[in-house]
Parts: sequence; structure tokens; C-alpha cells
Amino acid sequence: MDFLPICLTSIMREVRAVHVQRVVNASTRRGPLQKKIGSGLAPADFQRLYDQGKAGHAGLQESLALVAHCLGWRVADVVETGGPIVAPREIRTQHFHVKQGQTCGLHQHAEAKVNGRTCLTLDLKMCLDAEDPHDAVQIEGSPPLDLRINGGVAGDQATVAALVNTAPRLRRSPPGLRLVTDLPAPCLALEA
Repeated sequence: MDFLPICLTSIMREVRAVHVQRVVNASTRRGPLQKKIGSGLAPADFQRLYDQGKAGHAGLQESLALVAHCLGWRVADVVETGGPIVAPREIRTQHFHVKQGQTCGLHQHAEAKVNGRTCLTLDLKMCLDAEDPHDAVQIEGSPPLDLRINGGVAGDQATVAALVNTAPRLRRSPPGLRLVTDLPAPCLALEA
């Protein structure tokens, strides 16, 4: 929800706003992720855990901050909200049996303003049996961009691939703490 929109801005002359949406079908994912999104909990119990920082997706505000940093934007009024998605019917996965009315996922949203205007939004829905899973990026600017990846990108596989493919570039960089955007653009690493 951060690096892809940042890369897309490289072909733009102007960026006025960035909006990212991610819909994940968690039924196809590992058990710990299904647990993290509150599968099977009463909605009030999930909300309590979310409010305590013990459930949900970590890093949405950090992704928002990275996009703003790369665009040179000073953001204000950062707001993040989150809550349960309630199962409309009984759902069974390899890891959970969720009854109608229980939590089957989460909806998190983060946004920030630049000069009084909402210019960055990140919207994440992860739930069991999610309809129309996808990743989408809309960038208002010149030229305007509207990208959609049908089916979305499975985070488990993508995270491992990103680490492996970044390793050669990291080895060649000077020592010290680096942002992912400080390294040369990653691509499939086929080094011997």
C-alpha cells in the first residue's frame, strides 16, 4: 500500500492525491492472519482488541507516512479508524468456523490532509470470503492513474519475494538504516 504507489508517481509530472484500496480474501490465507482479523469473535470483543492495538493490521499509518515522505508532503490531521466486518452468513475455513453475526474480518482506513485537503487515503478490508479481492491505486495528477490488480497480491508470498529480491541491493548499499525507497528499485533477483 506504499511502495507501489510511490513507484507509480515516477511517471507523473504532478501528484495532487493518492488513494489506495486493498480487499483481501482471508479465507485463502494462513491461520494467524485469520485470527488477527478477529475471525469468530463477537464484534464488540474484536473492537475492544483493535482499540487496544491487539488486533488488526499494523503499519497503515507508517505506509501513509512513507508515501507522504517520498512526495515531500507535510501531512496533518492523520486519522486511522478500524472495526469489525460482521459475517452475513456462516463461514468455514480450514482454521475457523464463524457463525452469522460474528466477526469475519476487519476494515481499516487511514487518511491525512495536506494544506487542509485530504490527499492520502489507505483503505484496507481483510475478511473471510471477501468478494472481489483486489489491490487498487488511484493517483490524481498529471497524468491521472487508475491501477487495479484483480485478485490482489498475496502478502505472504510477496513479502518473502520482496526480501529475497532486495537482498542484493541491500548488500551493495552503505551501512546504516535505510528506507525501502533509499535503495535502487527492486526487481526479480536472479544473481548466482
